[in-house]
Amino acid sequence: MSDYLDMLASFGVSSAHPGGMSLSKAVLAKAGIDPEQPILDAGCGTGQTAAYLGQLLFPVTALDADPVMIDKAQQRFKKEQLSIPVVHSPLEEMPFQSESFACVLTESVLSFTDIRSALQEIRRILKPEGMLIATEVCLKEGNALTDEAKKEITDFYGFTALYTEV
Repeated sequence: MSDYLDMLASFGVSSAHPGGMSLSKAVLAKAGIDPEQPILDAGCGTGQTAAYLGQLLFPVTALDADPVMIDKAQQRFKKEQLSIPVVHSPLEEMPFQSESFACVLTESVLSFTDIRSALQEIRRILKPEGMLIATEVCLKEGNALTDEAKKEITDFYGFTALYTEV
């Protein structure tokens, strides 16, 4: 776990992903998710987005690899009187049966994983015709960074890689 993620967990930062909750709400509205189909908030953090989906009565499950984030998500759901299952697991080894979810949502999560393993797992647990909604930190195309600057960014945040928009 990186120092950055540890800091977010210990402070209970609820929306550290790009665009925050306003982007989450806009993306979810545009995606046209079937409210009857199961959704996984993979890398749920403190559970802010999962709680939003739960308030809208979507069948959502929250998953995170960090035990502090899991605890904060459970506290949020209890306080908001939401019955949302919470699972402690890394994305690369999720304990769900194949084809369990119609939608998997990740918000600033894949950059912290072994992306090949995480995407294979996501594909495994998605139903046929399922949807992955991923919001990630990306470098703008043509934005040249030195190797030193890239290393500084990945070391600070604990990213496994830096991705571009394309």
